Amino acid sequence: MTKPCPSHCCSTDSCSVIGVMARLVIAISLCCLFGLGWSTPLQAQSLFQQDFTVDPDAPWTLEADRVESHQAEQLFEAHGNVIIRQGLNWIRADTVRYFRDTGFALLDGNVRIEWDGDIMVGEQADFDLVNSVGWVTNGEIFLAQEHVYIRGEFLERQCERTFAFRGAHLTTCDGPVPAWSIRSSEGDVTTGGYARMWHPRFQVRNTPVLYSPFMIFPVKTERQSGFLIPEPSYSDRLGVGLNLPYYWAIDEEQDATFYANMMSERGLMVGAEYRHFNNLDAKGVWQADWLHDSETAPTEADEDPQFQGDGLTRANTNRYWIRGKYDGYLGNPLWRTKLDLDLVSDQNYLREFKHGYTGYTRTHDNMVRDFGRGLRNIDSVHRSNAVELSRNWTQAGFRGSLFYTQDLRYWTDNNPSSENPTLQHLPELNLDFYRTRIGSSMFELEARNQAVYFWREKGTTGARMDIIPRLSLPWTTGFGTITPSMGWRQTFYAIERHEQVPGIPDSVDESKDFSERGIPDFRVDAFTSLFSIYNLDTGQELTATVDNLGNASWSRMRHTVQPELTYSYTPSIDQDSNPFFTQDDRIGKQNLLSYSLHNIFNRRLDRVVQRPGTEGQPLTDDMTRIVTTYRDFLRVRLDQSYNFEEAQRDENLDRFERRPFSDVRMDVVFSPGQYVDLINRTWYSPYEHTITEHEHMLRGYYPGVGSAYFGFDFLAEVQDDIRRQNQRKREILRLGGLLHLPRGWHVRTDYKRDLLAREDIEKLFSVGFTHQCYFLDFIFSQTPNEDRFELRISLKGLEDFLGLGL
Repeated sequence: MTKPCPSHCCSTDSCSVIGVMARLVIAISLCCLFGLGWSTPLQAQSLFQQDFTVDPDAPWTLEADRVESHQAEQLFEAHGNVIIRQGLNWIRADTVRYFRDTGFALLDGNVRIEWDGDIMVGEQADFDLVNSVGWVTNGEIFLAQEHVYIRGEFLERQCERTFAFRGAHLTTCDGPVPAWSIRSSEGDVTTGGYARMWHPRFQVRNTPVLYSPFMIFPVKTERQSGFLIPEPSYSDRLGVGLNLPYYWAIDEEQDATFYANMMSERGLMVGAEYRHFNNLDAKGVWQADWLHDSETAPTEADEDPQFQGDGLTRANTNRYWIRGKYDGYLGNPLWRTKLDLDLVSDQNYLREFKHGYTGYTRTHDNMVRDFGRGLRNIDSVHRSNAVELSRNWTQAGFRGSLFYTQDLRYWTDNNPSSENPTLQHLPELNLDFYRTRIGSSMFELEARNQAVYFWREKGTTGARMDIIPRLSLPWTTGFGTITPSMGWRQTFYAIERHEQVPGIPDSVDESKDFSERGIPDFRVDAFTSLFSIYNLDTGQELTATVDNLGNASWSRMRHTVQPELTYSYTPSIDQDSNPFFTQDDRIGKQNLLSYSLHNIFNRRLDRVVQRPGTEGQPLTDDMTRIVTTYRDFLRVRLDQSYNFEEAQRDENLDRFERRPFSDVRMDVVFSPGQYVDLINRTWYSPYEHTITEHEHMLRGYYPGVGSAYFGFDFLAEVQDDIRRQNQRKREILRLGGLLHLPRGWHVRTDYKRDLLAREDIEKLFSVGFTHQCYFLDFIFSQTPNEDRFELRISLKGLEDFLGLGL
């Protein structure tokens, strides 16, 4: 009797008997008209047209060394190299007995079944050709799309998507002895769904290491709810740690992760992360963590040495961090919205908990990757929070926002919140008119307009409005473009509360609630661009021939020079009677001439390649062609300015001589190919006759070998310059790299050292192993205040989900 197809997994079409059975009976009956068998598979091919498509109406074909028909029993027997085929699906065995009335085929010896891309192999099998179901003994199932192996004593294909097994183990590793597997007494697998296992044992090679009475293991590529890989760690500051995350796939547009981070020295930190991706124009990430800390620091002496010296303590036990970002729109996609959230319980939290799933480093990097903007520096006591609404038109743009800055110095019990002078922008409105030509004239007009309400717990509060139009006259000649422009900044103040705060230069007349100022400015910009193209004569022209296939050479180089000159002038206007909210409230006199010289070197690379569509054919010269690519391989930029005000300064000449010329800054970006990059920034003082600052970073990469970087930051001590009176000397060395070793191993190092203090800032060393079905990474990091060990494990098929223990 034909086994009924399970109702929970088979469709009506796959359970239909008549179509499949009729095609097979007709095919075998035609064979029998010509005899009881055939000698070679080639004769069978001549009798029946093979079809390698997945069409369910395709004919069946049978190939064998010998075929016998027993009409009384409705039985066909095939012996020797038997192949039953329908399109891309086929069955192979040494011997096949087919029962026509049931549609069952008994297979014996070297059984191999390839059905819908999946593969079943074993010693014996019973397969229902009508419903595409069956079983094999002492065999293996390979689910191709999920790259999952199931090896066991009894394996059954219950329908198109479901397999059952007994005495089997499941793995994503290739090879007879898998690096890891889950062995189970019995269970079932639904492709695109889950594997349910009874009495599973997680094995490393053939050694069991974990046991559970029941487990659900996801075997599909789509995201599924379940426990993520735990994150073990050890820190001499936090103790032994284990962060266990649980992932919840809510639906196609949203998901969440819950964290339980157990630290032996500090307690249990719980957290949650919620992500939603509504459409291409709207996405958000929200995270929160909370810890009831077992350690406090009511005095600075109780704090870790890293946190001493700032005059702040940490007496709170309830510690938290709430952060998030959102990009979307309000009603209409043209009205763009942004939200940044960053609230933390105390000034030490981010520096203490910067590693791992929920740490500052991972959070910041993910936000930069997903939103293009990250968080404020980990050491900053000011945390930024903002809500923004904006829209752009053809000639204008609007941006409205609320900015709230959390000052951690007043957030705990260190200082009373009523004394907090931190300024909040609640709200800030900006309306900009882009540069536009006025009628048919040569003049262009633009304007920046801003209105802000400033609020704070202590200090002067009120509103400020700026109206800043600018009129320019671009003049284009054969030598370049000169653009003189004149602007006016008109500012109005409305004071709500007068309150003097030490350290803030606010000498406003408290008898006046309204004030204003008007400041003109003048500017001239001159710009031109010159270039020349050089032919690089290598002595031999590269031609498209078979002998030159793969060869490449630089054929031309373009050198572009872009000089730019800017003069700006702002007169001195008395503004001391106005309130002081930001630096824009005290605009000083400016009389500055600056220049820049930008050199761009672009190369043309010619490479001989094979023409598309000629693969597999005997090559001739007309099957090759030259492909040309261009690359800016070198950029060199020089900048300097001359300050006329400094040249005429009369104050403090006994301490600081006049130095109107700024340092010469040179930026170099060298990228000769895809494997090397050099970025260099250097400042040279014409008065010190030495380099006062430079930043170097050299990066190299080679496929299959690894990568390396070298960086050096230098800051010279300068005391004779009025603009930088207390610049201290600094020398920071940064280097590291990644080296791929044989057999899947790799090592990675990162090193940062303060050469002047002769102190290591941070050291990191990791050893990793990449296998076909898992990844292992052991990380050791050390700072002057903490030694930390981490173990990261990722299993293919389990890298996102460990399973659900029920």
